Amino acid sequence: MNLDKYNIGAGLNKNVYLKLIDILDEKLKKKEKLRILEFGSGMSTKFFLDYNNLRKKDEDVLEITSFDNDLKWSYKKTENDRCLNLYIRDLIECNENDFNKQMETKIFNKNVFSIRRAPPTWRQRNCFYSIQENDIHDKYDIVILDGPNGNGRNISYLHFKENLEKESIILIDDFNSCDNEFKYKFVEYAKHFFNLEDIYTYESSNIGDYEKGGNFCFLRVIE
Repeated sequence: MNLDKYNIGAGLNKNVYLKLIDILDEKLKKKEKLRILEFGSGMSTKFFLDYNNLRKKDEDVLEITSFDNDLKWSYKKTENDRCLNLYIRDLIECNENDFNKQMETKIFNKNVFSIRRAPPTWRQRNCFYSIQENDIHDKYDIVILDGPNGNGRNISYLHFKENLEKESIILIDDFNSCDNEFKYKFVEYAKHFFNLEDIYTYESSNIGDYEKGGNFCFLRVIE
């Protein structure tokens, strides 16, 4: 695959795609089709579609479910993208106390959320996509956590906590993100929800460098 064509905007770095190819190739030795759950749509969605088209014969090898809140920046689905379920959902937010309670109890409470009225920022708090009933279902082989911005990505765990199984993979982009002294704790919360092992971590100070930049980690469910 020509990975250079995915070097557009603030998406995943090249080393993420290289590792994803290894994981996809290995998993497809054991299963005929893989289910992908993606938070944050864009070039990564295009990557999965291209991979599917390269590998499929009579049937698709990937089934992709992708979420975003912005039609401008998300992937533009076409009639040929039959293996993709793309959901454009509003951003919703809650206060700090309600966020912490949900993280502690592992129980999602839709009643404490409201539609976010302020424009999205790089450092917004406790904010996630308004996931609807049946948007997420059954088991997923790979989860991509790359949106929206801010610590609210942790809310995703509340939505797919029952949808992973042994050997499922979670990719967390910008896993060490923070807002000054406020740590987002993406990995810490992931390990609170799931029994995980670290399988690959990449850290770089080369901000904006598609070839050598990026801060991401891959985690695997071990039971």
